[in-house]
Amino acid sequence: KELTDNETRIEVVCAQLGDYGLPPNQSSFAMHAMLVNHYRKGGAYPIGGASKIAETIIETIESRGGAVVVRAGAEGLILERGRAVGVKIESGEEIRGGNVISSIGVVNTIKRLCPGGTMKGVDLTRDTRKVGPSLAHLCLYLGLDQSDGQLKLPRFNYWCYDPYRGDNTPGSRITTAYISFPSAKDPEWRANHGDTATVQCIGPCHYDDFAQWADTRWKKRGEEYEAAKETFKEKMLAILLRLHPEIEGHIAWAEVSSPLSTRHFSFYEHGEIYGLEHTPERFRMKWLRPRTSIPGLYFSGQDICTAGITGALMSGLLTTSALMNKNMVESIMKGEAL
Repeated sequence: KELTDNETRIEVVCAQLGDYGLPPNQSSFAMHAMLVNHYRKGGAYPIGGASKIAETIIETIESRGGAVVVRAGAEGLILERGRAVGVKIESGEEIRGGNVISSIGVVNTIKRLCPGGTMKGVDLTRDTRKVGPSLAHLCLYLGLDQSDGQLKLPRFNYWCYDPYRGDNTPGSRITTAYISFPSAKDPEWRANHGDTATVQCIGPCHYDDFAQWADTRWKKRGEEYEAAKETFKEKMLAILLRLHPEIEGHIAWAEVSSPLSTRHFSFYEHGEIYGLEHTPERFRMKWLRPRTSIPGLYFSGQDICTAGITGALMSGLLTTSALMNKNMVESIMKGEAL
């Protein structure tokens, strides 16, 4: 408001706030400024889709003596003389190393991995009262039986605000809709998948709307839960089809995820997607840094930097810098051999 008193301009400039999930009166201005600057020249998309990020890094990890283990939840740190030397996984197997880096979120790391769910120098109860979890979301995933070119779908994203307020039943309130066309952004999609396309429609929601099913199992949550997801699907489809009516009749597959889906796959207690909320108070927490009070244990991931892929990527550089006592950002910018 120091820049303009035109409310419409302010709304447009703030339109991407969903990328970190807080309204302007709660979020850090610096967070929003970084986000807007990030997109000034457009975005980037991994050729072959987001799964390529994992696929291409596996070779790097294994070529340097590392191992990739999947479907193996970590149950706790292995400490020797107060130093983290590995993790114990659900099977009882121990995976050891010179250091332990956790990118599952700082709250998850402390609560799930540290002895007694505590860490010296961190008052988690106090700090999580000041800074809560970020927003939860519902997502509608669509598979279409024609290509993006045939349907003339765009490569950009939509942010739609206040499209449908709904009532108080879970899944019905869609005050914000983010709509994206991943296949349109991938130059290899058609070669790999023929004349098909994908759409992703996200609506933020409250975890409390789905907490009543928190004790149920994935894919066995009951008819009322499925009805809530169906309600969201219908409301979101109405928004999408107003923008692109040509999609109607070409939806071959549709599936909805909820905050409980996020919790199931990522272990975030409240189904949050951006870790800790991006308030000014969050950035004042001096313990949110790679090096922890437990020797050998390092934090990484979006809680150390900012939300999203770019924030998580930069946190990896910061954690590597802490491990190696070397400014890796500076080294990379200079093109030095690592």
